Amino acid sequence: MFLRTVTTHPALLASQRNNLFLRGRLRISAPYIWRNQHPKYIYTYKSGGDVKSKPTEPLTVTTMSSPSTLTEWTQSQFSSLFKPSENQLQEVSVFAADAQVMVNHTQVSVEQFKKSLADKFGAGIVQDVNIDWKELIHDDESGIVAGFVDVTRSMKFRIRVGPAQIHTYISVSMKIAQDGDQRAVSQMFYTSVDKAAELHLV
Repeated sequence: MFLRTVTTHPALLASQRNNLFLRGRLRISAPYIWRNQHPKYIYTYKSGGDVKSKPTEPLTVTTMSSPSTLTEWTQSQFSSLFKPSENQLQEVSVFAADAQVMVNHTQVSVEQFKKSLADKFGAGIVQDVNIDWKELIHDDESGIVAGFVDVTRSMKFRIRVGPAQIHTYISVSMKIAQDGDQRAVSQMFYTSVDKAAELHLV
């Protein structure tokens, strides 16, 4: 006997579960939250023996719900995008595959937007960030979220006695599509302006 690990989307839960029931013992080892915060589950089961054998352990599913409001979801998802990360290109997964993205009034692809975030907020140049959401409102019926955020980057290079700091003022308006617990940005208007922070020399 040996152990396998299977990851599955909640929508495939029933079919994969029934398949694994026929192949051997099945149990849920742990709930797992993916980078985009959508729930997945990790299943481990022991293969071998009679393929028609029934599972000897009960199946228990514990779901982890999404944040209760669109504003909370937006703050959670986008705050993580502004933080330095070595794998930032891979971690940006809050957009629908065919999302319409406008950056400073120019249409770009999701991939281009991901690259611009990595260039501006990536771990190679940014030491730390402070994220200050000034305003964020939403409408549940339309799925629209709009707001303003000030992201202050402390750079790895220094000016005089301290690290250089840059304010990125961001205005964002987006439409979020929702299918059950799954959320994704289908349209976004993103405007940003950079301004160097004032130096306070003693």
